Amino acid sequence: MSKYPYWDTIGLDQIHDSGQWNLHPFLAQTDQDHLLDSLLQSGMLHPPVVQVCSNGYELLSGRRRLYTLKQALGQTRCCCQILSPDTPVLTLLHLILTDQESAGPLSPMEQAWFLACCGRHMEPSAIIERFLPRLGRRAHRTQLDTQLHLLELPPLLQHHIHEGVIDETIGLELLHLGPDEQIFFAGLFTALGMGRGKQKRLLALSRDLAGRNGCRIGELFADEESREILAGQAMNPPQTTNRLLELLQRRCLPRSTEAELAFKKRLTSLDLPSDWQIAHCPAFEKDSVSLTIPFPDLDHCAQQLPALIQLLKRET
Repeated sequence: MSKYPYWDTIGLDQIHDSGQWNLHPFLAQTDQDHLLDSLLQSGMLHPPVVQVCSNGYELLSGRRRLYTLKQALGQTRCCCQILSPDTPVLTLLHLILTDQESAGPLSPMEQAWFLACCGRHMEPSAIIERFLPRLGRRAHRTQLDTQLHLLELPPLLQHHIHEGVIDETIGLELLHLGPDEQIFFAGLFTALGMGRGKQKRLLALSRDLAGRNGCRIGELFADEESREILAGQAMNPPQTTNRLLELLQRRCLPRSTEAELAFKKRLTSLDLPSDWQIAHCPAFEKDSVSLTIPFPDLDHCAQQLPALIQLLKRET
């Protein structure tokens, strides 16, 4: 038997999957439409990777390709890249990573599951040195631990992070919440199509408000006003998101919200030129405000500055 990888056509019933090399346990095998289209249009560009074992072949990479061939196309045989049983584990890991990268950069969840595979066969220091830089991560133990924490999330949230619906940093923050609250936010983020910034703000406001009121986060959205916003048929998702954030902001900082409304009302009465801006201090900690007046260029500003300074001196 060749000690180098080689290609051959083998029966699908000879391939066994222990799951130990699976980077996608959070994905449903039945979700294969895009892969089926690709196989029908272009064929098998990247054969699955297997290793010879005592009862046939152990699947290393390509389980979704094999599932589609067998279940959707009714195939019984497939060309595979075959590794000998004495192939070093480090070589196996490099080949699995290379095969997965053929479809594009690994998602945060794929990276986490790959690192977990590495952890079953390598010391953390070796993983940090060999694989974190290749994944575009800092070669640091904290980075390794952070990625592995994503595996503590339920499969639904892992799926959303993999698909980019939920940012990985938000996923890590959700670990501080209970399972029901994690699922609640996952549903909210998905339904409203929120980006990372608004996900972060909604989560922070909700945790702050629930902590102040000593209640569960879900209870914050059980009142009539919240339900009306979430069920609003006349608003699109971005409008619903903004209304929801405004509601939480108002409840978290009622005095600041009232001051903001009064400030905007006063600005309207001043009838400023459209390109002038007046800004208040953060959270209205002070009464002072700043006025921004645009000029075409620095020379024009320098010409007008002496007159402005004199005017302000007379006023004070």
